[in-house]
Amino acid sequence: MDAFSGASQADLVVALSGGVDSCVLLALCHDYAPERTRALHINHGYAAESASWQAHCQSLCDRLGVPLQSVELQPRAVKPALEFREGAAREARYRVFSEQIGSGQLLLLAHHRDDQAESVLLHLLQGRGVFGMPQNRAFGDGWLLRPLLGASREEIGRFARSRSIAWLDDPSNQDTDHDRNYLRHEIVPLLARRFAPLAPRLNQAAGHLAEVESILIEQLGLAAPELALELLAGFSASQQQAVIRLWLSENDIGQPSDRALAGLLSQLAKPGDRQPALQVPGGRLRRYRGHLCFAPALNVETEPREIADHSAIAVRQGRLLILHETPGLEPVGAPRLRFWQASDQIGLPRTLLVRGHHRRIRELLRQAAVPPWRREGYPMICDDQGVLCLPEIADRDGARSPAEGLQFRWLPALR
Repeated sequence: MDAFSGASQADLVVALSGGVDSCVLLALCHDYAPERTRALHINHGYAAESASWQAHCQSLCDRLGVPLQSVELQPRAVKPALEFREGAAREARYRVFSEQIGSGQLLLLAHHRDDQAESVLLHLLQGRGVFGMPQNRAFGDGWLLRPLLGASREEIGRFARSRSIAWLDDPSNQDTDHDRNYLRHEIVPLLARRFAPLAPRLNQAAGHLAEVESILIEQLGLAAPELALELLAGFSASQQQAVIRLWLSENDIGQPSDRALAGLLSQLAKPGDRQPALQVPGGRLRRYRGHLCFAPALNVETEPREIADHSAIAVRQGRLLILHETPGLEPVGAPRLRFWQASDQIGLPRTLLVRGHHRRIRELLRQAAVPPWRREGYPMICDDQGVLCLPEIADRDGARSPAEGLQFRWLPALR
């Protein structure tokens, strides 16, 4: 299990659930680079055992001397379909991951060979292509790695027992109402008896497909977060679906069914100023300025925040970096973080002084090509004279000084 040969000198952030896979991954990271290892636990709060899982993760990290950050999520209403309940939990995790992973850091997930085999089968049976999980990919300002994809569930369990690593079992993993659990407990054992060794064969097939996919992704430029629709011209309908699926897979966006994707392509092909949308786990696919984009279903935060003594402020819709640079912005009084809202809110600033004119925030966001679904909750840095700046867009006239001051960078949430 030589999992970390390419880890360089980056910080290793282990997504720690408390299950055997992530506990083993944390132990391996600690063996490899104890001074660069930390853990991130997400408490979804949806199960009675949530508190004990968080306590177990804290106890494990205390024994290893690994810093642990626990993020508690508030359960929220989602669509009743089981697929969307599962998707909502996954999207909530990835949203937190994107908020917490900084520049050059490595987010390590504990998916293994059997998980990969189940993913390939699940996507195939659900009509969502044959894409497995990539072993590594860019993720925000850092990278996402799955270093255990070459190890089996059995090997991981054996390693945990040999090291006396304690873990907890999630009882929901036995619920065969979940598609993945049904495959794991009912279907995969049957297939494995006939087509042994099943998981290595499916992983080998996924690996071969990944090599072809990587070539196509590079040649077509599909690693970008938005897909240029002009790229689809000249392809047949089935080829267009394949291109979109590659783009979705590369950007870790949930795959729709063939029928749903064909319906979206049909709408995109119609003339006029139509704005088609396709629901996928965690959000929608939408057209904007000639591109196909993923619009995450974010419940944005709008409560004002104090900025003093912060280097970053994370909210659901993104992360604000607070930098000290030369030249920088000089606020009048204490700077505050506010969020733009489409509806009129008493006391909420609506304009910014730019080049001698008070420009409406709504218009500045539109001109800066901020997609409509990212405008609600966009950050505004305010001081005693009104809006100081819109990060990444515009500063107030006269606010920039040649001396050291503040600078703000806005990183919208990918999920």
